[in-house]
Amino acid sequence: MKFPILVALLLILYPPTPSTAAQENKKPKQAPNDIKNNTNPNSDFRQDGVNVNVVFGTPQTRGSADHGQEKENKKSSTDWWLAGFTGALVIVGVLQWCVLRKHEKWMKRNVRVVTKIALAAKQSAAAMSNSERAWITASPPEPAPQIGYISPPGPPEAARTDTRNYFAALFKNEGRTPAIRENAAVVYRLFNQLNDIPPDPDYGARGRLNDVPLAPGGSIKAFAFLQPNVILPYDVAQAVFRQGAFLLAYGVIAYRDVFERKHETRFGYIYHLPQGGDPIPSGFRTEKVPATYNRAT
Repeated sequence: MKFPILVALLLILYPPTPSTAAQENKKPKQAPNDIKNNTNPNSDFRQDGVNVNVVFGTPQTRGSADHGQEKENKKSSTDWWLAGFTGALVIVGVLQWCVLRKHEKWMKRNVRVVTKIALAAKQSAAAMSNSERAWITASPPEPAPQIGYISPPGPPEAARTDTRNYFAALFKNEGRTPAIRENAAVVYRLFNQLNDIPPDPDYGARGRLNDVPLAPGGSIKAFAFLQPNVILPYDVAQAVFRQGAFLLAYGVIAYRDVFERKHETRFGYIYHLPQGGDPIPSGFRTEKVPATYNRAT
C-alpha cells in the first residue's frame, strides 16, 4: 500500500519535462547565409575591428521564436497540472482501496457475528422444541404372559388349549404436546434360533392411524397373535421353556409432533425363561434383540 503513495509523491515533486534534444530543436535557427552574404546596406557588422550591428533573420523569424517560447511555457505549466492531477488520482485510488479493505473486514466480522447469533438462536429453538415435543414410548403392559400350548394326553386339568399366545404393546405419549399418529405395526413370531432373527425388522403392512392425535399422557394398545401358530404344539412349547426356541415381539409407531417433524419409535422383546439358577425373572426383555429393533427418533 505504501508503494503507490510513494509513486504519486514522486510524480508531484518531479514532473516530466521536455528532453534537451527537443528544446534544442525548438530554438530559432540563425541564418548563416545572411551573415556571410550581407547585402543589406542598413546592417552593420564588425569586421577587421569595425563594430557590427547584425540583425539575424527577419521580423517574422523573431516573432516565431517568441511564439514557440510561449508555447513551451504553456506546455510546461500543463505538464505540472497533469502530473498533479495524476498524483491526486493515485492518492484517491489508494485511499479508496484502503476504505474498501476496511469495509470488507468489517463486513466479514459482522457476518461471523450474525452467523454465531443465528446458530445460537437455532440451537435454542431446537432445544425448546425438543423439550416441548411429543415422545411416544412402547412397552408390554403384560411383562410375562402365560404361554399357551397343546397338552399331550393326560389329565384334563393339564390342558391349555384355550390359551392363545398374543403380545400387547402399550404406546404412551410421554411428551408435553400432542402426537399425531400416522401408522403402526406389531409382530409376534417364533424363531428356532437367535441367529434366525433378521438384522433389520420386517413389519409387513402397517396399519393406518389416520392422523389421530394422542394427548400428553395418553396411551393406546395394539395386539398381535403369535405366528405361525397361535397355540404352540407341545414339543415346541417345551423347546421354548428350555430356550431352544424363542418368542420375539417387535413393532413400530410413526407419528408427528406439533412442529410437523416426523418421529418413529421401534421396540423389540424376546420372551426370556430362566434356566438353571438364572436370577432374571421370566418375561419380555430386550438384551438379546438386535439394536435396530429398539430405536426412537
